[in-house]
Amino acid sequence: MEVAYEIGNTEVVVGDVVVFPWTRTIQVAFDLDVRLTAAGTEEFGDVRCQITGDAVPTPGIVDYDSNPYPSVECVISGR
Repeated sequence: MEVAYEIGNTEVVVGDVVVFPWTRTIQVAFDLDVRLTAAGTEEFGDVRCQITGDAVPTPGIVDYDSNPYPSVECVISGR
């Protein structure tokens, strides 16, 4: 699994050696966008994501594709 997140226009690549369930605690200014992406390195699998916080609405999964390599993207808009 390859995981990366982006805050505003700054991307942080977590890498592809990720222990699941993976969590990261960060502080983000209220007006910035946050994007979380995860992509499988194997042909099949199931990948889900969720961004949570005190002032964060539940975004659900923005984009999910299961084949041939699973990938997912979650986005919170700071606007």
